Amino acid sequence: MLALAQLNLRELPCPRPQALADVALLTVFLGPWQLPVDQPNGVNWALRAYRSLEGLVPLAEPPPARAGDPKLREGQDLTLRPFPIRWQQHLDYPCRDDIPPGLLDAWDAWAEDRDSAALTFDGTKIGGWPYCIQSEVQWQTGGRLVKDCQYVLQFGSEYKAGLSWGHAGLGYIARQPGRGSDGWHLTWQSL
Repeated sequence: MLALAQLNLRELPCPRPQALADVALLTVFLGPWQLPVDQPNGVNWALRAYRSLEGLVPLAEPPPARAGDPKLREGQDLTLRPFPIRWQQHLDYPCRDDIPPGLLDAWDAWAEDRDSAALTFDGTKIGGWPYCIQSEVQWQTGGRLVKDCQYVLQFGSEYKAGLSWGHAGLGYIARQPGRGSDGWHLTWQSL
């Protein structure tokens, strides 16, 4: 799998979401050939959560994988380009898709004087609200809706890293409380 991100949550400029209160470090990996669709953690994607940084040691970076896929150029590396994250704190509001139906008129009136596309941050972020591209974000595994997920972070299409979630999309990660490594879920939306 390709290393997508290593996130030291102690570096955040604001409090982390409650669903990440017991996590100090997250590592996220993606399968190299296709984006995961409704697959459990460990199948075509993986998230590892560490409660503490104690005892963790840096590993040597492996050489980039070579692809035998005919869609790739001869000898092209199959890897993502690393770059550091510089966290910034932003105000973040729910997208219209996340508003309960009884509050839509109030939300519309409130958002009328604002750039509604800029109310929710649409890049890589931890916490806040998911930026909805197609509809309200929902997580499924094996074709079944997972209802008790708590959204915790989103990954943007980071072109300088070589990552695109479909066409200019976003990847979303949620956690089910009390489920251990089986409690992490990933979905994505694109234009």
